[in-house]
Amino acid sequence: MKKYILITTTIFTIMATFASCGSDDEEEASLTYNDITITAGETHTIESGSNWQSEEPLIASISNNIITAERIGTARIYNESASFNITVTPQYNLYNDPCMEWGASPSRVQSFMNGHEQISSKNSIVTYTGGKAAEAYAYMFENNRLTSSAVLVNAELYDESLASFLLERYVPISIDEENYMFFFINIEQDMLVTLGLKTSGYTVYALIMYTPYNQSDAKTRVGLVGKMKEEVRKLDFVKPADTPKADLIIKTLKQKLTSKK
Repeated sequence: MKKYILITTTIFTIMATFASCGSDDEEEASLTYNDITITAGETHTIESGSNWQSEEPLIASISNNIITAERIGTARIYNESASFNITVTPQYNLYNDPCMEWGASPSRVQSFMNGHEQISSKNSIVTYTGGKAAEAYAYMFENNRLTSSAVLVNAELYDESLASFLLERYVPISIDEENYMFFFINIEQDMLVTLGLKTSGYTVYALIMYTPYNQSDAKTRVGLVGKMKEEVRKLDFVKPADTPKADLIIKTLKQKLTSKK
């Protein structure tokens, strides 16, 4: 009789344990996680659940239920039983993006730049007045089709904030210290971005160049860098003289840009 009671008690204990586990799993599965929006550089803690992953760690990385907003964009966060979206917004809005409608006509770019005065148009390069931190915008055409865009910024005024602005949007891939150039690629890997420095008088300027990229065009980083240098040369934008001011800016940019991959 005692043996029967012991077996019965054991069976009920096991059944209760499984019932409890099932209840926990069902409770987690029934939880609804709302989409969230945070600023680049901020973190967000998921209060429940486990084994969370990010579909795009370059936008939002996750470790031990803590999400870190890496770059602007939207990423899906998920585990075995639930998911939600996180949207990362920029902390830095230094200037408005140039037109990046590759293949657009000069008239389409002119329409995009409504409110900006055209400065010049020669040798298939059209320049416009800037806005915010942008001193000017430049557009390069081949056969009347947009091939590259560029923005000119005073590097002395915006060195650190410019680096942060770019890191919130793009992934650094290479540095050419000798020529004062930094190279980035966007998350979709279909556009290259170059930051170059040049002195004009006593002022150091940064040129941010945007160029479309097809992975079949260049299979290595050397190919990427070569393509961007070629585009920069079209604007006759060469490295600055070895001034202490330019060297200090390049040091500041390097420290900022190499701190994040």
